[in-house]
Amino acid sequence: MNKNFLHKETEFAKLSVFQIVAGIVTGILFSVFFYMFLYVVRESIRILSVTALSDMWILTDSEVSFYNLVFAFISVIFGQSVCFIFWFHRYSKSLKISSRLKYSFINDQRVLIWYFIFVAFQLAVFYGLWFGQISQGGFYVFSFYPGYNYIFILIIIVLFFQQWVTIRRIYKNTSFKWLAVSLVSVSIFSFGLSKINPIDYNKINQVFLKRNVFHNYLLQLPESDFYSFLERPSLCEEIYVAFPKESGKDSSPLIIIDNEKTDIGEIADKVHHWQSARYEWEAKFIKVVLYVDKDVKVSFINILKKELVKAGVGKIAFNVVPTDRKFDQRYYRNYLVNMSLGWFAFNSQREKELLKFYGRSGNIKNVIDIVQMEKGECIINGRPVEQSRITDYLINLISKNPNYLIRFYVNEKSDISSYLKDITSIIKAVYELRDLQKDNIPGWKKIPFRLMEIP
Repeated sequence: MNKNFLHKETEFAKLSVFQIVAGIVTGILFSVFFYMFLYVVRESIRILSVTALSDMWILTDSEVSFYNLVFAFISVIFGQSVCFIFWFHRYSKSLKISSRLKYSFINDQRVLIWYFIFVAFQLAVFYGLWFGQISQGGFYVFSFYPGYNYIFILIIIVLFFQQWVTIRRIYKNTSFKWLAVSLVSVSIFSFGLSKINPIDYNKINQVFLKRNVFHNYLLQLPESDFYSFLERPSLCEEIYVAFPKESGKDSSPLIIIDNEKTDIGEIADKVHHWQSARYEWEAKFIKVVLYVDKDVKVSFINILKKELVKAGVGKIAFNVVPTDRKFDQRYYRNYLVNMSLGWFAFNSQREKELLKFYGRSGNIKNVIDIVQMEKGECIINGRPVEQSRITDYLINLISKNPNYLIRFYVNEKSDISSYLKDITSIIKAVYELRDLQKDNIPGWKKIPFRLMEIP
């Protein structure tokens, strides 16, 4: 009896040149078309992610290269399966295997392909719907690359070696050299295929981002640890104040409304257009949300605020990002610092009107003067106070006499980031004092918010 007579390996018969070429061509054609299909699915998901504000899921060049390589490996592996199926189905007699082994192998290869396509398609549809419809801007929260790229690597490894399970059972040790040749061939062809971009993803970006201000201008939002959330989007209009990309932040800031550069003198016309598009009772409650680059000077914003007051706008809000933010700034579009333009005393006559208005409830006994400085501190009633201590300092002053008025003298040379830190410290003082008194004083009466902003 011969050695290993109980585990005799199946004899491997060589296929003809025509049979080999026909199988390889079939596998290559499948690989190319399936790679294109996966590429189109990915770009379709990106298109689904486009928001009403012309924001979308942007892939960096390194992400595109990685996903292309993953798609190429999956396509070539499946193309190899198609090649194997072609050989085993049409030339099983030349390969000298039984019908049972032939159908077992063909079934394994087909199940591998279709089961993967089924699961991957479900995940892709869910992923696209989640980014495009359920979670606007969700692509800023979660990404597979680079944190979870090992998942795709493991998928490729499993798919490749799963193809060879039945072949290893049929041809045993003889199959090792073919597995090695296959590994090298698949890797080389996959790297080459991944360099092909059937669709220019940069052009897709340009089509959908041409109306995106964050993409076309320099706009870095200021940070704040105090903010509220947008409640009635239908009553909000947006004004962007950013710098041109070409000349950078050394140039004058630009005002962008409805994706058009707007002169400061045209603000009133824009506001009247917004008001005319609404019912009369809604027009009075329009809130203008300002998306302002953190390095824009307060002097420029004061000019803008003055024009808004003249146009009849009563409320504005600055879009900010949390100080401890984890995601891209564009994810925090509804984080606002709300303000009333009724605080803004832009000339001496306006200042007299506000003093008269605040004095209606009785003579003001506690006038708190705050002078904003350039180096991150304020002078409160003649005493320098660091920005981090403004809130506590004001709580102490107001609690002594709630019949107060804060006159905030704005330093127009400071940037909007410093301005918002100081103004939110003032707002926080009143809010925190209200909470303290509400919890500790019987018959509590809400402390009014009295602030006059003087440039």
